[in-house]
Amino acid sequence: MTKAKPSEARVANPSLTPVLIAATFMTLFSVGMIGSSWGSAVSFIKLRFLISDASVGLLGSAQSLGGVLGNIATGFLERRFQAGSRMAIGVALFGTGCLLFFVSQLWFVALASVLLLGFGLGMFQVDYATLFSRGFGNRSSAVMNVMSTSFSFGSIVGPLVVVWLLSRFGLMFLAVGIFAAAIILVMLPARDTVFERTSGSSLTFSPKVVGFVALCLFYVCAEQGVSFWMPSYLQSIGFDLPQSARVASWFWQALTVGRFLSIPLSLRFSSATLIMGCLLLSFVALLFAQVPSLATPAFVAAGLFFAPVFPTGLVWINREYSSVAASSVFLVSGSVGALLIAPLLGVLKQIFGASVIPMALAASALLALCASIWLQGLAKPKSDGV
Repeated sequence: MTKAKPSEARVANPSLTPVLIAATFMTLFSVGMIGSSWGSAVSFIKLRFLISDASVGLLGSAQSLGGVLGNIATGFLERRFQAGSRMAIGVALFGTGCLLFFVSQLWFVALASVLLLGFGLGMFQVDYATLFSRGFGNRSSAVMNVMSTSFSFGSIVGPLVVVWLLSRFGLMFLAVGIFAAAIILVMLPARDTVFERTSGSSLTFSPKVVGFVALCLFYVCAEQGVSFWMPSYLQSIGFDLPQSARVASWFWQALTVGRFLSIPLSLRFSSATLIMGCLLLSFVALLFAQVPSLATPAFVAAGLFFAPVFPTGLVWINREYSSVAASSVFLVSGSVGALLIAPLLGVLKQIFGASVIPMALAASALLALCASIWLQGLAKPKSDGV
């Protein structure tokens, strides 16, 4: 076991007030609710727009592509605006996209609205991740896991809201759009974290950067693949819609519990150790999901093991590199993974049947594990700490 070492000294960020933290927490809840609803709403989306499985997967791709563009756009705005202004712009675009999806009746309009909400989400994510992964010193990893529980809570609620609203599931987008408009002003006071000193290096292309890109890309392929296509897989082995939605909710509940468990673990174990152990366990769990009688506990276990990977990975890369671009690289990698996995699994499902889904997800988790092992070998001794 490798114990975590203290992170570099940072000047406290006074702009991270309780009100701002609460608003960010609720925004992450909304993001999780929207993101987890796609899988349970697939049948309603197909009926609403008269499209195929492969086409409905484009919604996930549109959101992810928007996220990539939003991540990149944030870098251009960094020198002109403080973090609060960038977050407010992101939240405004996210809310506008949600409102447009609510009113859309044409497929191309729906895709454009999801692209827009993804763009806003991408902007918000970079600035939130940079602020919170650097703004709390030694506690940053624990704080990131706490904040990530909000996304998980939203992801639990999303599938249940779809089952409750059924064909009126678009009302959820209306509510989120209104909420986003209400909190824009709360985001504005946030300021970028000021470093007293840093031991991280500048972000340049290197094998280590490639390792972080691969880690996040394949991990997100696994997590988002479960979120988007697990309900369809469960329905193919005999589950009805309410049952599959409940399992999807249990998956996110397990991920939420895992985030809470990750708080003390992230203070005790190194980022690399925690991530490698959890990816190994998630790979095994997804292999068992291939067995119909074990699918429910296997997917729930995967959610538990997924929990620390993303927030801990963000802290890890921000510890390795002093550049604010570190968060952008990590988040863009995740957005690309989500961009690829939704339509790819849709195509594979049409060709090979739904049974291919758990194996493809297990393969993604395995590739992420290989990337983390490679990173551990490349990392300097100082990166052992969180």
